[in-house]
Amino acid sequence: ATFAIEEVAPEAGGRMPLDLEITGVNGAKDDYASDNSEQLRVIAINTPAKRKVVMEEFTGAWCGWCPRGLVAIENLKSAYPNDFIPISVHYGMDNPTSGYYDPYVDESYIQLSQNMSFPSAMLNRTGVLDPYLGSGETVVDDVESILAVPVEVAMGVASELNENKTMIDVSATLKFGINASPEDYSVAYVIVEDGLTGTEQTNYYSHDYSPSNGFNSAADLPNDLQFLFNESATYTPVFNDVSRKIEGIVGIAGSLANATIADGKSFVHSYSIAVPSSINNLDNVSVIAMLMDRESGEIVSAEKAKLGEMAYATGID
Repeated sequence: ATFAIEEVAPEAGGRMPLDLEITGVNGAKDDYASDNSEQLRVIAINTPAKRKVVMEEFTGAWCGWCPRGLVAIENLKSAYPNDFIPISVHYGMDNPTSGYYDPYVDESYIQLSQNMSFPSAMLNRTGVLDPYLGSGETVVDDVESILAVPVEVAMGVASELNENKTMIDVSATLKFGINASPEDYSVAYVIVEDGLTGTEQTNYYSHDYSPSNGFNSAADLPNDLQFLFNESATYTPVFNDVSRKIEGIVGIAGSLANATIADGKSFVHSYSIAVPSSINNLDNVSVIAMLMDRESGEIVSAEKAKLGEMAYATGID
């Protein structure tokens, strides 16, 4: 069910509780009342910023249906070049003789990836859905619904590699549009790499599996998936946006402890990350900074920049 409740907006922005209680169902008393109360969180924003969508896609080279996630990510990157940030989280075994072999497994993400089906994804950690279909017919609808909601922070990220190329010094700049407690938020960082090749991807869309999977021709597939029908049962795509390490999978505890979160004020969080040994080419590495809501677990917003470069949202000097 979907319903709307009209509420008077507060005079000052901030994070406020909203107690919701269901007092009846279909005009009668609810016989099962134990789930009738819920405390929600309302965020009233003084100075709104533009939201970014982070997709954490859970995939594996062994997963025959996962090619549709690769396609979806490239489509969304083209459609929303400034607002969509993908993180491709690989899961499987590092043993080449295993049926679940994937050389890009990221153990730092195991807290999330071990509980996922494949393929699946989360958008700003608001729930699990299919990376191609979304929660309905196309993930585009889910991305659009998130982008339509303003956010309480504008973000920036910058990074620098030390001289011996062993450490990455990163900083996240946060400019808030509300007054809040530093305990409400934390920062996380993800190191991703593009241009990974030479690994075979299992492909259940291939003509090799036809018609057991219901595809008798390429025309049975959506236009952007039709090329997969003509590929073999395994093919070698270019893997981009591959997660190499996440620092603070639910946010780095105390990362905003010294911040004053107030409308119009900026705060810079600095951190150092050891260069992951799994990285093939530092020229293809990017750094993502994410602001986490510690109460809901959601990703509030994020920013991404190539290693050694910087990116700042509109509104940050």
